[in-house]
Amino acid sequence: MGVRDRWASTWELNNNTMKGILIIIMMMVGYWLCAHEQAPVHQSEQVLTLDASR
Repeated sequence: MGVRDRWASTWELNNNTMKGILIIIMMMVGYWLCAHEQAPVHQSEQVLTLDASR
């Protein structure tokens, strides 16, 4: 029982830490996606304009 209580409190602490880490990871992923989403959009626009000019 004592070990289980200790594990529960440790898990609670880890859970809070994981939430913080997840938020940071999601922010980083969101920033990365925004940064990398710009290039393919411009590339596809260039392809469209090339097709239109032909």
